[in-house]
Amino acid sequence: LENELNQLSEQALEELMGMEMADVMVSQETEALKDVVALRDEVLAKLKAAEERLVDVKMELELLLEEENNQTMELEREREEEEFKERQEKEKQKQKLKEEEIKLPEDEEDEPQPDKLLDNPELDEEELMRLMLEEDARLEREAQQQQQQQQQQQQQNIRHLESPN
Repeated sequence: LENELNQLSEQALEELMGMEMADVMVSQETEALKDVVALRDEVLAKLKAAEERLVDVKMELELLLEEENNQTMELEREREEEEFKERQEKEKQKQKLKEEEIKLPEDEEDEPQPDKLLDNPELDEEELMRLMLEEDARLEREAQQQQQQQQQQQQQNIRHLESPN
């Protein structure tokens, strides 16, 4: 009976020690899980902050693009106004030249005129129009080149802002 009691005591002691070991392991795993949860929360907070920063950068980019588009449109409008004024001035000079030719006596018409584009009486209307069209085409090419340069600059600015710093 005493042997049986000793055996049962030993079994109970072994089971108790096993339960204590299991309890220690559960405690360690619980602490590890708490650490994992804390790390997850930290990562989520950083992701949320990064997402907010990304939204801010996107909004800044959109504002910069809108501002640059507005500037481009303003420059284009100013260029068109300037071209229109130049054409009007050329037309006025051409009209003025015609009026002066009418007013000049015949003997003064033979005097040499200054060799300017609009003041040259040897240029007929077709030649004058051709030269004006060439000038308009040149101005248009310059405007397109300027616009392309601005677009390239915009793209470089966007790439710079999008690149991780």
